[in-house]
Amino acid sequence: MKKEMFLNNLRDRLSAYSSDETEQSIAYYSEMIDDRIEDGMNEDDVVASLGSVDDIANKIIDELSLSTLVKCKTKDKSIPTWAIVLLVISSPLWLTLLLALFSAFFGIYIGIWGIAVGFWAATFGIFAGSLASLVSIIFFAFKGSVISSLGALGAGIFLLGLGILFFLLTFYMSKGIVLLTKNIFLGIKKMFK
Repeated sequence: MKKEMFLNNLRDRLSAYSSDETEQSIAYYSEMIDDRIEDGMNEDDVVASLGSVDDIANKIIDELSLSTLVKCKTKDKSIPTWAIVLLVISSPLWLTLLLALFSAFFGIYIGIWGIAVGFWAATFGIFAGSLASLVSIIFFAFKGSVISSLGALGAGIFLLGLGILFFLLTFYMSKGIVLLTKNIFLGIKKMFK
């Protein structure tokens, strides 16, 4: 496939999402092809090495901002007058329900992060307790209490192990929450594709 055919196919595939962002992507691929041709590659080989037009178009669409996707989906769509009147008249009902739904999801989301923050606080508390136990060994050693020093050493080692366990649990829980947030955002974004 030649460069012009490739770029035209890409432009056709992205026509529903025409914006400055898509034109920049097409210009990027045009420049990439030109650079590789200047380096001595055959035009057909360069285009073939890029992959399929559909894969590239999907990648470009995935990288479009949510605002661009919304603009592209809503342009050239007129809403009938009766629908606008119905939306305005029923707005106290649907707006209240929408706000309640958003508040519920936001509350759950903040609650989940609150649990994560609580686990982080507990983890640092356990590490502080471990450090305090290990420091108290010195205090007990100066008092000459060997049993208390050994008890403090045991407590410090136990708390250190517990702290490491809590740290790993909290780290992976936080990582999962971040991944969940990303997937929710991508799911919302996919609704506009």
